[in-house]
Amino acid sequence: MRSRWLPIPEAAESLGVSAITLKRHIKAGKVNARKEPSEKGLRWLIEVSNDDAQPKSQNGNRGELITHLTGQVEWYQQQLATRDREVSELHILLQRAQQTPQLLAPVVEYQPEASDPLPAVSLEPSRDTAHTVRTQSKKGFWQRLFKSVLN
Repeated sequence: MRSRWLPIPEAAESLGVSAITLKRHIKAGKVNARKEPSEKGLRWLIEVSNDDAQPKSQNGNRGELITHLTGQVEWYQQQLATRDREVSELHILLQRAQQTPQLLAPVVEYQPEASDPLPAVSLEPSRDTAHTVRTQSKKGFWQRLFKSVLN
């Protein structure tokens, strides 16, 4: 099993992870890495075995994925156009329905017969009801709750 030492960007591409993820792996000690001097200072080199490296055919899968996603976008655009047309047709039907005269029977107001008078109801609380409300509120919660059991 032969391995090679690659800088972070190339190693990340070869392993199929982002450079940030690879830096996290270096910090956690999950990959073999070493610092090497360069013209601009020190740089990290990561040991990548030939078994760990992803084949270059992975990029071919990206092309297939892009083609597939493009087909899906086109399908969704067709569906959106269909729904827009349906909504506009429904708006036209709604406008026509609002312009046509009502086919329902006209609303007739209720008029009570003279033989069935309703009793007059006072909106003012009587003294008796106000008194019972006050006496009920003076009772404890449990007494009001179990009123039927206690009486």
